[in-house]
Amino acid sequence: MADRSATDGVLLELLARLMEPTLVVDVRHGVRFASASLRTLLGLGDDLPRCERLFALAPVGLAEGCSCCWDGFEVYARRGEPALVPLRRADGGIQASLAQLEVVEVAGAPLFLHLRLHPLDPPDPSRLGLFRAIRAALPEREEFRRWVRSFFEANGSNRLTWLDVEARDDALALAVRAGLTAIGEVVPFDLRPDAGRPRLLRVVPARKDGRLEVAVLESRAGAIDPESVRTLWAAVWVTAEAEPEATRPVPATVRLASLTAREREVLDLVARGLTDVQIGAVLGASPHTVRNHIRHIMEKCGVHRRVQLATIGR
Repeated sequence: MADRSATDGVLLELLARLMEPTLVVDVRHGVRFASASLRTLLGLGDDLPRCERLFALAPVGLAEGCSCCWDGFEVYARRGEPALVPLRRADGGIQASLAQLEVVEVAGAPLFLHLRLHPLDPPDPSRLGLFRAIRAALPEREEFRRWVRSFFEANGSNRLTWLDVEARDDALALAVRAGLTAIGEVVPFDLRPDAGRPRLLRVVPARKDGRLEVAVLESRAGAIDPESVRTLWAAVWVTAEAEPEATRPVPATVRLASLTAREREVLDLVARGLTDVQIGAVLGASPHTVRNHIRHIMEKCGVHRRVQLATIGR
């Protein structure tokens, strides 16, 4: 019997070591379990802090201050979506994480929060190098910002906004400033929506060369994966850097990456030589809508003539 208990203990210890960073918090805000991987990640010892000290910032709404972890994660429990939260390390630093939340109920009453964490590290050199190459082609900050916004909106069901955090009468800017102050570092975090507003807001800040840039990704469908956050973090990081000197013309591939799926369809049909009426018939759209698409494509691709657009499409 003793041998079996010892074996069970070894298996549980092995499971805890292999488990992804995992945290279980009870309804009284006590940390009931932290996996070995989470302890290592945050530098925690045997004495675990209460959740309000572990979470540097729970997801907060636009019109309220910091809330406890239960209140902050309530919306994610209802929607079954991950939350972007910063955790406090033992050395005083901040660890950004994307947390998948589960509520454990007993007899219909919620008793525990179970969080499976995906740690988010600062942008890696490969991502930074990619966006720096694009920034060299689009050295003017506002033009690069527009490209980044188009890139993320074309590759998902999200809307990207560049935020002026100094805006005095803007509720979003006030909430983001409060979040940055609470964290003390520039790492991604969430602003949860007010009641009745289905969107979720992911805040991705970066400070470089004394400049602060903040991008807010509004999640329409709710889902957002860790790679998207890491990629956006790199883009914001590069945006905050000093403007480089222009080194070469903007490559067509950079321009095309900002097109939406429908704009790519229109460009392909333009390249085939179809008229606006013919394109509209293929896509089930009016010629007026087709002309608007073509105008937007020209703006994004930096051309002014249809023949130039057709060349790019080929």
